[in-house]
Amino acid sequence: MRFIYLSLIMLFTIALSSQAHSIPSGLEIPEDKVWYTDGGIGYIISDEDLKEVYVYDFTNNIFGCPMSDPNRTDIPAFVSHDGVEYTVVGIDSNSFNSAAIVSLPKTITTIENRCFNSYGDFSTPEQLISFTLPSELQSIGDNSFNTIHLQNIKFNDKLKKIGNSCFSYSQKLTSIEFNRNIREIGNDCFKENSLIKEVYLPNSLYYIGENFFSDCEAIEKVRLPRWLPFGDYHYVVSPLSIFNNCPNIRVIEWDCMVPPEMPESFNAVDKSKCTVIVPDGCKSVYEENNYWKDFIIVEKSQYQASVTELPVDENCEASYYTLNGFRIHSPENLEKGEIYLKVTDKGTSKFIHR
Repeated sequence: MRFIYLSLIMLFTIALSSQAHSIPSGLEIPEDKVWYTDGGIGYIISDEDLKEVYVYDFTNNIFGCPMSDPNRTDIPAFVSHDGVEYTVVGIDSNSFNSAAIVSLPKTITTIENRCFNSYGDFSTPEQLISFTLPSELQSIGDNSFNTIHLQNIKFNDKLKKIGNSCFSYSQKLTSIEFNRNIREIGNDCFKENSLIKEVYLPNSLYYIGENFFSDCEAIEKVRLPRWLPFGDYHYVVSPLSIFNNCPNIRVIEWDCMVPPEMPESFNAVDKSKCTVIVPDGCKSVYEENNYWKDFIIVEKSQYQASVTELPVDENCEASYYTLNGFRIHSPENLEKGEIYLKVTDKGTSKFIHR
């Protein structure tokens, strides 16, 4: 009897051990990777030499370990496993799609595909949730942050790539602040965001996908990057449907000296009421172009937004704008050599950023 009892205990222990180390359904982990849980959060060791881990989440019930607070998740910057300290550097695919509030450490460099969709969509749908992207974040994967309940988005200086179909269908989003180092924005990003009124894209961009701001009916002002070429072979910028079905655009700033053909990008715009700001000396070139000739063409040095349209932010000592009236939300996003307007409660001044 004693032998049978001990045998049952051993079998039970082996079964528990097997369950603890079996890979959950739906999680694709290479056989040479190690995963474990700690405090209801799942981790996979992504690089043993660099001592780095990724976070995995399954609807706040990670690997059968329920979190203490289903509405809030605080991800640590460092975790220990078997006596070794690891840095948390990534969020794996399909994570935190049902989370209400997630705090990420600055060590995160990568957010994989399909993360944070419907973020903040809990209890009361109208609630606006604050969220800070990690300061070290470099890339956001495809289909992440869709239908989020965020009002403002600010991209950190190190972010260089936003994948396809990110940040679309977010009906609470009112402003987007791009950093001056962003390099690539994929297809369908920011599609159908009905409250966005202004889009200021920095000169650092070299790739924009199709439809990335389509169906945003509230957009009034667009500033496109300086050096984006067009072409039918391997689009750097698609000549089709970048701002399609955005009928209320009234100002387009474009520093391209050669007028690009964009038959679908501004298809819903009333050209007779839309001003296109072009480089000095290029007005006649645009006016002779079959696509652009029906717009109101103004050279850059001849156009300046009305000062009365440039309010100072009550929460800041000063607000910064381009001469054409585009808001620069943070001083660190000012580009060297460019002329800006500084607006305070004492007045407006013009300066060159050094």
